[in-house]
Amino acid sequence: MREGNNRPRPIEPTFDLVLWDKLTLCGVPCKEYKVKKARIAAMKATVIQPIWEELDDENEEEEEAHKRTEKLWKTTWSVFNWKYRPHYQFEAYWRLLHKRHIRALDTTELEERHRFITGRCYNCDGADNIQHAYITCPNVREIWIQAKPILLKLLGIASLDNLELLNSEIIFAFLNFRRTLPKELRQKVILWHGSIIHAITKRREMALFPPTGPDGTAFDYDGWEEIVLKQI
Repeated sequence: MREGNNRPRPIEPTFDLVLWDKLTLCGVPCKEYKVKKARIAAMKATVIQPIWEELDDENEEEEEAHKRTEKLWKTTWSVFNWKYRPHYQFEAYWRLLHKRHIRALDTTELEERHRFITGRCYNCDGADNIQHAYITCPNVREIWIQAKPILLKLLGIASLDNLELLNSEIIFAFLNFRRTLPKELRQKVILWHGSIIHAITKRREMALFPPTGPDGTAFDYDGWEEIVLKQI
C-alpha cells in the first residue's frame, strides 16, 4: 500500500494459493451457495454409522439389519446433539460412539507403529479396548452399578428393574429403558448417562496422564461420583 492511499492494493492472482473458484459447499460452488441448498443437502446426507460388530444380529436379514441400524443411528445422533447437553459431555460421548477412547503411548516400543497399540488396563490388567474402557472393565462396571441410585433419585420412581447394563444400552444411552418411561423423564436419563460417560473419560484421562503442579507433585482430583453430581 502506498503512503497516503487508504485503498488496499489488489492481490495479484498469482500470489493467491487458494483456488477460490474451485471451492464448493454442499456440492455447489461457494459463490452459488445458499442456506436452502445446504438444508436440502443435509436431508440427503448419509447417516454416519460407526462400526460396532458387538451390536450385529446374526439372525437378522441384511436388508432389515441395515434399515434397523440406520434408524438406530439417526436416533443416537439426535440424542448426542441434544441441545440441553452440557458442553463437556460432547467429546466424551463422541469418543465412545466413534471408538476413540484415550490410549497410553508406549514409548518402550522401538517400532513406532507398535506404540499406539492398545495395551493393558491399569485397573484389572485386562486387554484394553473401547468396550473394556466404557462397559466391561470390572471397575467401570462398578461405576455403572453404583450410579444407579443417583438415577433412581433423579427420576423419582420406585425401581430400575428395566435398566440393563448391556453393550447396546450403554452405547445408545439406554434407549430401551427410556422407552419405558414417561416423556418428561427420558431426558433425565440422557443427562445421567452423559455424566457417567464424561466421568469415566475424565478418570481415564487423569489415570493415563496425571496432572502435576509446578513442583512435580500430582494433583488430587474428584472421584467419579463428584464429577457426576456436578453435572445433574
